[in-house]
Amino acid sequence: MDRPMSCRNPWSSKCFNYPTQKSWAFPHPLYKGSRGVKGAQPKLDSRFVLDVNVSDGTVMPSSTPFTKIWRMRNSGKVAWPQGVRLVWIGGDQFFSADSVETEIPVNGLPVDGELDIAADFVAPALPGRYIS
Repeated sequence: MDRPMSCRNPWSSKCFNYPTQKSWAFPHPLYKGSRGVKGAQPKLDSRFVLDVNVSDGTVMPSSTPFTKIWRMRNSGKVAWPQGVRLVWIGGDQFFSADSVETEIPVNGLPVDGELDIAADFVAPALPGRYIS
């Protein structure tokens, strides 16, 4: 299984709420009073740091359940609030949900803070190369 793909380059995840992009993304929260004002809404941003487990190219037995963990950095200009979710928006889907809860601290994840995000998957039944 490959690491989350990026919209711009392999080291940055900046694909927020763009359903045509093939990636995992953090949806930004809605802020009251920012409609119609360009740049008024702080945007969440992230950067892939490393695969904590299940490295790229790992061979899995068919239909095996496993947990994939990525380390991500808050590369934006605002802290990530509680309730932020990692959202699947393209690629091969290995689980039934469209998003994964993140364990954001009560005070939020500060800018440049890092967080491990886990998703429970099931390996595909048929052999092949898969990207999620």
